[in-house]
Order: sequence, then C-alpha cells, then structure tokens
Amino acid sequence: MEITIPTKLSEVPLYQLIEYNQVDTENDTQRAIYATAIFLGLTHKETAKLPLKVLNKAIGHIKNILNESPQLTQIFTHKGVKYGFVPNLDELTTGEFIDIENYQKEPKDLYKVMSVLYRPVTEVQKKRYKIASYKGEVNESFKDMASDVAVGAQLFFYHIANELLTYSQKYLEAKKAKQTNTDLTKSGDGWALSIYSLMEMSQSLTQLVKHPFKQISCGRLTNRTWGSWKEKL
Repeated sequence: MEITIPTKLSEVPLYQLIEYNQVDTENDTQRAIYATAIFLGLTHKETAKLPLKVLNKAIGHIKNILNESPQLTQIFTHKGVKYGFVPNLDELTTGEFIDIENYQKEPKDLYKVMSVLYRPVTEVQKKRYKIASYKGEVNESFKDMASDVAVGAQLFFYHIANELLTYSQKYLEAKKAKQTNTDLTKSGDGWALSIYSLMEMSQSLTQLVKHPFKQISCGRLTNRTWGSWKEKL
C-alpha cells in the first residue's frame, strides 16, 4: 500500500482539519491514530496495518503541520478562481457579520465562514483589489480549500483582537487616571464589535495548534453582545 503523508498545512484540505477537530476522545494515543487516518485518507483498518515506524513518521509530520502559524492570505486561487479576503473589515455589513456568527456555531461549518470572508476578486489595482459583493451564498468548494488559508484568517483575527483589548485596557487605565469623559465607543465601535466577536473563534484554533492531540472545540464565534463586551472591559 502506498500512502502520501502531508508535510505542510497547505497540503491539508479544510474538510480534513474540520473532521480532525471533531474527534471525540481525550486519549492522546487514540487521537494521534485518528489524526493519521484522517490526514492520510485511510480507514481505521488500513491505519492499523501500518508499520509502527511509518505511523510514528506520519504522526511526527502531522504534529509539525498542526504547529504551523500561517500568515493571513489576502489572495489565493482555488479551482481556477482567484479569491480575496474582505479588503476593509470596518465596512463589514450586518448581513455578513450575522452569517459569520451563525455559521461559527458549528465547527463543521468553518468553510461557510470562509465563504463570507473570501469572495471572487473582481478588480486588481497595484496593491489594492476589490471582491464580489456578498450575496449570502455558501461556497461549497471551500470544503477542500487549503487549511493554511483558513487557519491564517483565524489567527489574523486573534492577533488583532489581542491588540485591540490591550489598547482598550490601556485606554481605560489612562481614562481613569485623568478622569476624562471621553467615550470609549468613539474609538471605533464597529471594529471592536467585529474583531472581539471573531476573537473567540480564533482562540480555540490557537489552542488546537499548540496542543494537536487534545480535544479542542472551535466553539462559537461569539456569545456576547456589544454591551457585555464593554462590561467585560
């Protein structure tokens, strides 16, 4: 039997990463075997027949893959179509935000979240580009998009959210010290709402990357309103 072992996250289709994330076991050994079967496209019977040295080699590659921290991919080509990340998150529409929030309730719908964030590129001008308007459609082909694109997008939101929260905390401390009446919501409440809401989705994924053989749930995108976000701060 010939097998192909992926060596980087870009070689893993998104549906495999989603399937792996739904493995329900806390046993690291069992989780490693499940991961091998999923990422190598094998049945459990076929995995059980693998020589131990081959299994260990595959597990080593898979651990390296899940430890990757890819950067945000702004434009990528999938099945002959060029897709671009939402150019301006500050202009995220209510419909887009609601769909992202709803899709994130189920980890298996991660490709639907990507369908909102990445849409066909319609125009490119030097370093700028435009994408197609959002029509509420799900891109079914994103089920087998490269996993590094999806992971990079989530980590991008996670890092920005951390920066936002750090800035907000410093702002509130300065506000308290100076006893000013500045309204925090004037600092871009649209950004705060969008980014914080996306942060929870990314935090779980970051745990998954750091602990590849422990049960991790993607969790829902957000379960807090803008009001409770301010209360949390």
